Amino acid sequence: MRRRGEESRFWWLVPTIYIIFLMLPIYWLVNMSFKTNQEILGAFSLWPRNPTLANYAVIFNDPSRYRGYINS
Repeated sequence: MRRRGEESRFWWLVPTIYIIFLMLPIYWLVNMSFKTNQEILGAFSLWPRNPTLANYAVIFNDPSRYRGYINS
């Protein structure tokens, strides 16, 4: 006979793994936003070696980037 504690652990494990799986694209997006182009095209790493906000500066300071918002 199974104990209630063992059964509840299993039912928490499945949604937890599922949520982690769903969060991977968001993690990937945020991770890549802090990397330089050379680091993105280079070797795989889970964390940016030299985190930078330069990509955000380009997005907010380049007027040609706003054209997509105007056209949509």
